[in-house]
Amino acid sequence: MIRIESKKSEPRQVRFLLTRERRIAGFSIIESVMAIAIVSTMFAVAMNLAGGSRTSVTLLADRAKGERLAESLMNEILDQPYYNPAEASVIGTDTAEAATGNRSLFDDVDDYQGWTASPPEQSDGAVIPGHIGWTRRVEVEWVKPSDLTAVSVSESGIKRITVTVFKGDKDLAHLTAYRTDAWPGVDGDQHPGIE
Repeated sequence: MIRIESKKSEPRQVRFLLTRERRIAGFSIIESVMAIAIVSTMFAVAMNLAGGSRTSVTLLADRAKGERLAESLMNEILDQPYYNPAEASVIGTDTAEAATGNRSLFDDVDDYQGWTASPPEQSDGAVIPGHIGWTRRVEVEWVKPSDLTAVSVSESGIKRITVTVFKGDKDLAHLTAYRTDAWPGVDGDQHPGIE
């Protein structure tokens, strides 16, 4: 090995080796900035995935809650007789039923036509706790026996009942049932005139 001495006390070869070791031992500023950018991007992607997962879990829980609300109201409706014999050709509430402001006097399926409550209520008008911002809506309409998707303008012997549940403006549950005039009522008696 040849040593070249300079004016400085360190040999030239040693200075070269020290400079090279310094470069290998540390990161440059550019490398540090690139590493920070990559880690930041990965963190942002992970947070978006976690947030999306949380949103999905919340939506599923809201859908389950909406389905329970729809089912409970539909069960209440289907427990009612097909129609009120005194007003067989009219869908909707009479004056006394509507005057209560709740469903306590509803005595047949079609009384629920157009019923909307926000927040959802029990039949006596008591608000169901924990459902602020939720809405239940009911539609009752006659349908044609030959085509259950077609609305009939007059008594057809079949009523389509649709209960829809919303949270805000989001439709979370939609339940449809059909009721015929041959279905037994609450007391087990069938519709008058049907044997």
